[in-house]
Amino acid sequence: MDKLLIYCAQQSNRLHYIFDELLHTYLGIDYQLTNHWDAFIANKNIPRLIYASSAIQVSSLPFLKANPFIFENHIRSITPQIAQWQGMTTLFPNEQEDDQFPFDLFSAAFFLLSRYEEYLPFEADQHGRFPATASIAYQHNFLHLPIIQHWCMAFAKYLQAYYPKLSVEYPSYTFIPTYDIDYAWSYLHKPILRQVGAMSREMAKGQWKRLLERAKVYSGNKKDPFDIYQQLDQWHTAYQLYPIFFFLLGDQNTYDKNIPHTNTTFQNLIQDITQQSEVGIHPSYQSNSDNDTLEKEISRLKNIIQQDITKSRQHYLKLSFPKTYHCLRQLGIHEDYSMGYAAAIGFRAGTALPFYWYDLTTDQVTDLKVFPFQLMDVSLKDYLRLSPNKAKESIQQIIEQCKQVGGTFIPLWHNSSFSELDGWEGWKAVYEYLLAQATSV
Repeated sequence: MDKLLIYCAQQSNRLHYIFDELLHTYLGIDYQLTNHWDAFIANKNIPRLIYASSAIQVSSLPFLKANPFIFENHIRSITPQIAQWQGMTTLFPNEQEDDQFPFDLFSAAFFLLSRYEEYLPFEADQHGRFPATASIAYQHNFLHLPIIQHWCMAFAKYLQAYYPKLSVEYPSYTFIPTYDIDYAWSYLHKPILRQVGAMSREMAKGQWKRLLERAKVYSGNKKDPFDIYQQLDQWHTAYQLYPIFFFLLGDQNTYDKNIPHTNTTFQNLIQDITQQSEVGIHPSYQSNSDNDTLEKEISRLKNIIQQDITKSRQHYLKLSFPKTYHCLRQLGIHEDYSMGYAAAIGFRAGTALPFYWYDLTTDQVTDLKVFPFQLMDVSLKDYLRLSPNKAKESIQQIIEQCKQVGGTFIPLWHNSSFSELDGWEGWKAVYEYLLAQATSV
């Protein structure tokens, strides 16, 4: 079938970006934009679509009314209108007429993908983050859905009602396990003063079970509870998975407490993991306020593995638009995996697919690719306070959504969550369940 010819009298960078994302990536539709009406009307033998801000009704052609939002090039305070259609929440609704798609799909998708609402004033959480509760997806109960993909599938059906031979190719489901290594070991390889301080605190609190375990680890009679790396490698091999590990290499402070980057055993661990998996930087909490600190941490990882560092996920998921992404791009990061919430699970950008970041401050698409994650172990256990069994139910629901729309399922797990410490009893089985569900056909 020939490419889809789209008439649109106005053009904008936003328009070109979102058309490429939705039509090419989500639907596999080749298209061409034109603002020449006569030529558009004359092409009667190819599929056509009218996308215009004012009604242009041609009885034999599909029409989608454009919201002026998609043609703008500045940031303003805006709250999209909400409507319901076919059991779905929609943004930027239109007055539906016969043979008309009832909302501006492209404006709605751009609003979510660009994270437009995160550029506007909001009440941050204790770590300065945009909270899930402030999002339009949470407030209107569609955070649990890759809503953009559901919209696109409905739009494809709308087009195919006019053009049954129009070829649509949806993405294939994929699974990428990812791990944040905030603490490479629970007891081992830490500076002696930190070890003594930890033991003193445990004695003062009467944590005798932990002290006994510490003693067994130090004596070599028990494996460090955070040392799960061999088990992970076995799982990855069995399921033929290609994971990504993000290492925290910041200097110690209140929120950054990993093993010192100069520790030889720690460096050897990173080098060993690099042989089997991809590795990225886990920018420290303090690096968010100091670009020089971030550059230093990236340089540390680069020196350890002797490779360019192109992948990143923010420690504590501290993501601030556009500052964070500006900094990452300046330092050679091409892929970011921070797009998700700490206090909720679901689809922060409304999608289960990677997408290129659109910088609203420059009105340009960038080369930084954003890989959204949908759930985190700490979110399930600590923020949502789910039992292991309830966590399994939530995990299954997210995986099913990803599979249904051909999304990329990306969970965020910590090596520390496989231990039996701090209430993590039974959570290793949760991750085994996740692997089984995520890899099942």
